[in-house]
Amino acid sequence: MCVIAGYAGHRQAAPLLLEMLERVQYFDGGMATGIATVHEGKLYTVKVLGDVRTLRETTDALNFPGTTGIIHTRPWGDFQSHAHPFTDEAEELAFCENGTYFQVLAPEFAAESERVMGDYLRRGVTIKSAVDRPDDPNYALGYLSLPNGQTYHNAEVYAQTIGEAVRHSPAATLADDLAAATSQALSRFPAELVTLSVHARLPGTVTVGRVTRPMAVGYGKGETYLSTTPIAFPVEVQRGPITFLPAASVSQITPRGLTVTGLGIDGVRVEEPDYRVGAVVRAHLDALLTGRRDAPLSMEEFDSSAWHPAVWREPLIDCRIVSPMGHMKPAVAVVYEALWSFYREGRLGFRNVETPGGTVTKFWLD
Repeated sequence: MCVIAGYAGHRQAAPLLLEMLERVQYFDGGMATGIATVHEGKLYTVKVLGDVRTLRETTDALNFPGTTGIIHTRPWGDFQSHAHPFTDEAEELAFCENGTYFQVLAPEFAAESERVMGDYLRRGVTIKSAVDRPDDPNYALGYLSLPNGQTYHNAEVYAQTIGEAVRHSPAATLADDLAAATSQALSRFPAELVTLSVHARLPGTVTVGRVTRPMAVGYGKGETYLSTTPIAFPVEVQRGPITFLPAASVSQITPRGLTVTGLGIDGVRVEEPDYRVGAVVRAHLDALLTGRRDAPLSMEEFDSSAWHPAVWREPLIDCRIVSPMGHMKPAVAVVYEALWSFYREGRLGFRNVETPGGTVTKFWLD
């Protein structure tokens, strides 16, 4: 899990993105952070091992120009090159994602990703996330092998393939081509994800690909916001309408608002959770968190064993590439929507807590 945000509007994007992420970064992140903005046909991007404060203090991210951008933080930091966003060979596309590959590291998935990235390496493309593989038996999920023996972060396969697909797209069709390339990449490499991307030649547009992980949209005057949770949005945006993007869809935001460009991703069947699922999850979290101001719980401590079997006896999402161990389910999205409902009621409290593994946000309900 990670926390991500995006913006398209009329104001400088970087300060707004940094502020949004600061509000929620320790929900499930804070260990590796990066940002990308677009201005006058150029991509501005930087990433660090650390949180938003590290990004502010050690880079020029706050001053990045452009009124369109994306930002990302992840809950562990192993290599700076494995922080998001990732870029394509031409340095025109910046791509980040929130999710996991646990359910799709089947042999077919790994083989196709490694074949594609191996081909790029043989063609002389620089694999920017490539690192020497650590001697650690736990170092496996999400980090696959190159022909030279190095490993890479699988998110880079999306950045490279999407960027290559639109490299020669004319301005008139670039937005449509980028949406189509995102859908094709998620069909080719389906996983439990939501993705954001910006392109240097497409100012004013953020492209979203959602399989299962949550993504909310908020609206201002001549500006549109994206985030894992609306809690990240400025207060005035929180008070307005909020859209939760549908599963297995591709969308684009501009300063004028949201366009869902495609419902359905080839090879991924989705059954959206209905109100009964939301009710069961909300009731579980209510019972779990109420009165825990003095002993709050982190996202990782939300015990799903009490509700998961009750609402997901069968997979809600089937995928043509999936591990034998399970199926993708939109559990995280339902949890985030429940937290948002408590927040709007004024019941949700949270604070950042230092733990041996780093800073985490812990929650309670009044």
